[in-house]
Amino acid sequence: MDKTAYKRAFDAISAPETAESAVLDRIAPGHRRAVPRMALVLCAVLILTCSAAVASGLNGGWLGSIISLNGNDVPAGNLQEISQTVESDGLRMTLVSAASDGMHTYLLVDVEALDGQDFSHEESADIPLSDSIYVDCCLLMEGSGGYGFRFFRLDDGSDPARAQLALRFSSGVSRAGQQMELVMNSLKYSVMVPHEGKMLRTDEPIAEGEWRFAFRLNDHLESVRYTLDSFDVSISALGISIDGAGCGKLLKQSLSLKMTDGTLSDLSGAGYHALKSNHTITSETIEAETTELIDPNKVAALIIGSTEYELTPVR
Repeated sequence: MDKTAYKRAFDAISAPETAESAVLDRIAPGHRRAVPRMALVLCAVLILTCSAAVASGLNGGWLGSIISLNGNDVPAGNLQEISQTVESDGLRMTLVSAASDGMHTYLLVDVEALDGQDFSHEESADIPLSDSIYVDCCLLMEGSGGYGFRFFRLDDGSDPARAQLALRFSSGVSRAGQQMELVMNSLKYSVMVPHEGKMLRTDEPIAEGEWRFAFRLNDHLESVRYTLDSFDVSISALGISIDGAGCGKLLKQSLSLKMTDGTLSDLSGAGYHALKSNHTITSETIEAETTELIDPNKVAALIIGSTEYELTPVR
């Protein structure tokens, strides 16, 4: 491209007035001096690009495809950057970041086909895009105890050689500060195929490699402690856990939280975990995820079915 064409191309670029104002404020907070238009547009483009990257990355904006963020950011104390990349069987996978309160952990994974393989797979049109890719995986953790697992495809499918996945793990004990290893393999399409006059769902392989990511959750993850009768309650922006022998009796019906302003916030995916010794239950835990981002400091009560249980903050 010659200099004239190059200049003409840049002259055709325009940035929103608000972006240009923001750039001028940042580069000349005092007396403004003349700034070449090309430099201004480049700065605006960089700022807008970086802002978009943050919105989809480390402020937890990507969780908006799973829970309602209500225009808010996930608390910084519940987020951490991981940024590990592994290549295998023609795929580059990057474990980008984690959102966690120790009990509920969401992992963001980027998938890229090195050979330009098409992930769009038009035969999956009858399957929601969020369920169009399946991945076999496990999360290796310290100590014993299992976990509940779900995965979600977050991207819009506009780039046929890329996909973005969120993996959710709900454990029976807090994993804050623990070493973990995410092991992923056998990435598959979910497709509908005819069988005996019916359409059945099945999987077709995309890749059979292995992608391993070792990381440690942050030691201090944001949550607020409450008490409910003799039970310990921990609430974060992402979920709730209730510990104490006999708390299993609380898990009868739907769960929700009543906030201090009187609004209700539903909980989902309730799980029950128990430890036994000599056939006797020694500890019990109930955990559930929030369906929307909440302020854990502004919870007044836990509602189980139609019964309201007042929560007392631990001072």
